[in-house]
Amino acid sequence: MASLKEKIDLEHPGLKRQRAQSQEVAPEAEGFNLKLGTGGIREIEFFANALQLVWGGKRPQLRVTHTATALRKLAEQHLIAPDLAERFIDHYWWLRRCENRLQLISNQQTHSLPQDNLQRAKFMRLAGIENWSAFATQLFALRTDVRSEFVGLFRSADTDKAQEGTTAGPPWPELAPKVQEIVDMWEQGFRAYGVSPSQGIGLAGLYARLAACILESGLEIEDSIRRIHQYFLRLPPGGQYFRLLQNAPWLVDGLVLPLLYSPAMRILLEQTPHIIDVLLEGDRSPEVRDEFVFHSSDYETRLERMRRLVNEQLYLHYQDFVFGKLSPQELQANLTFLAEHALNMALRVVSEQLAVDRVPIAILGLGKLGMSKMAPLSDLDILYLCAPEQGLEAANRFANRLQTALATPMKEGVVYEMDTRLRPSGRSGPPTISVGSFAAYQFERAKTWEHQALVTARCVAGDRAASDRAMAIRREVLTRSRSPEQWRMDTNRMLMRLREQRIRSPGDDTVATKLRPGGLMETEYLISSAALHYCCDRPEYAELDYVELVCSLAKEIGLPELPDILGFWQTLQLWERLLGLEGTQVEAIPKRFQPPMFAHLGIGSPAELGDKMARCSAKIVAALDELLAISDTEKAELDTWLEQPIEWQTRDNTA
Repeated sequence: MASLKEKIDLEHPGLKRQRAQSQEVAPEAEGFNLKLGTGGIREIEFFANALQLVWGGKRPQLRVTHTATALRKLAEQHLIAPDLAERFIDHYWWLRRCENRLQLISNQQTHSLPQDNLQRAKFMRLAGIENWSAFATQLFALRTDVRSEFVGLFRSADTDKAQEGTTAGPPWPELAPKVQEIVDMWEQGFRAYGVSPSQGIGLAGLYARLAACILESGLEIEDSIRRIHQYFLRLPPGGQYFRLLQNAPWLVDGLVLPLLYSPAMRILLEQTPHIIDVLLEGDRSPEVRDEFVFHSSDYETRLERMRRLVNEQLYLHYQDFVFGKLSPQELQANLTFLAEHALNMALRVVSEQLAVDRVPIAILGLGKLGMSKMAPLSDLDILYLCAPEQGLEAANRFANRLQTALATPMKEGVVYEMDTRLRPSGRSGPPTISVGSFAAYQFERAKTWEHQALVTARCVAGDRAASDRAMAIRREVLTRSRSPEQWRMDTNRMLMRLREQRIRSPGDDTVATKLRPGGLMETEYLISSAALHYCCDRPEYAELDYVELVCSLAKEIGLPELPDILGFWQTLQLWERLLGLEGTQVEAIPKRFQPPMFAHLGIGSPAELGDKMARCSAKIVAALDELLAISDTEKAELDTWLEQPIEWQTRDNTA
């Protein structure tokens, strides 16, 4: 019943004037809607009707259709006080008499008191009103009484409990006028977001919690206020979500803190503001949510729902990680599973759209997807391979549709950013390559850096037969003997180019995971270079998953700390991306998240983080220098060295 009245207040065209007022019950009588306005006829009727609905099943005496009679019966059943019943009956008939006289003026179905002088004079003569100010005072007192009882009836016990002990919130510093307007609106009940006055009364605790979150964050206050305001504007209008936030403080932490601290989570909230819904649900697994995607047979609807599902799941995983419910390894595993799940879901959507019985492609995952170490904001590095018995034209058509399904921006963003640049044709040309062409390219035309990319490769979805053949080709590429000189020169030339064009030295007091000397990029480069060097003599290494491969290579290159260093950089990158820390001074890492972050990294303070970054960087740089050692003559040739297709060798090292 309260929800129905709220909907009237928010949507009825006759209440525009009331919605524009800053006060819930204004003292002015002009323009007041006697029937639908706050403290008017409808609230008296809803008050009686609600109690009839609650108690009428067991008390037949309440099953009456007349409002005044219903109020008396409620008093007789001791459900309301007798004096309240008599007051409401008096108020009801007083308002009805005003309404009848108002409608006599022009013989029209109208309910709003006149605003112009001529119509007001006519109404006063018909109603026997001698003094308009006295009439307005009487109406204001009546409305205040009705509204107070109406709100008291519909205020929930949870709201009352949530309000206990709340204050108006801590004092704000001086704010820009526009920002101050937002804060004032929050304090007055969040009405700009469609919250009704009655609901706004119960939101003092939410206002206090928002103020505390912002002021205690140490972040820029005005920017934080604007971020939260913009998010609230994206929610469906009304008080439902704000009541939830008021009564469940953990929801405030789950929504507001990410808005303040996490750019990655903020993007998801901007794209999918109703993430709050899934936070309240019990079963969060994407498999359960699949039914939501495929419940519709409409292609566009399925694409939108896929985006919503992935956004929701990413947010939940990020939230669980920053609040200490997931370890770094669990987050990486969950993000990898979600990416593979999304690919398989998209394959089904496209297969049904194109009416094909069999998926004509295999999807080869590279990079973080291939490592099973997906991170926040990671794109999907993939290759599309066409099975031999499938037509290349049909495979290209299918892959193009799949790209559209996954990467075309829609209302809720993309499912994933896709990177297919590692296909033989690069950015241009058809999206798929046949398994035979893939093999011919890898053995005849590929260069060292392309084989390094295959170190992380694994098939993640699609045609099983094509996947198996692709992995057999990968194994042969990694284990076939190659020219040691070409390997040394190619890997040194590429490392030199990386350091000239991408690697920077930010200093040990700055968070920078990937592009620092000895950072994550160079660590992964060390691993891929070592894999090409050792797999030809240790073919069993090509069968290992990435984690096992790193452990084995650590022994070969004499750096037993390699798995720990890789894990350190990967974990730091998780936090760096989630909290937007790249380029941040270590001392400026938000104190709220230092304990879980430092626990994951095995350190105790910002200073220790700087020291550990320096130690890990130095060890990786030294290991690269040792693994890729070349003579002075070879160093002199690096500037003019041209990478060529691989020179294969037989086992006796003859070309």
